[in-house]
Amino acid sequence: MEDSTNTQNPAPSSLNTLLVFNPKTQKIEAVKTIDGKGDLKTVSNTQKNQNQFLKIDKN
Repeated sequence: MEDSTNTQNPAPSSLNTLLVFNPKTQKIEAVKTIDGKGDLKTVSNTQKNQNQFLKIDKN
């Protein structure tokens, strides 16, 4: 019997979004990507930008 777990699209409850405090803007922002140097690219933490958030699987 095959494992029916969908690893491509995990359940929303098993995902976390990484938020950081930006001292320049004094706001909490969502991490979009992490570049090769380890620098964070962020977007404002709004519903409009939700599809750009870096999602981290808890498993």
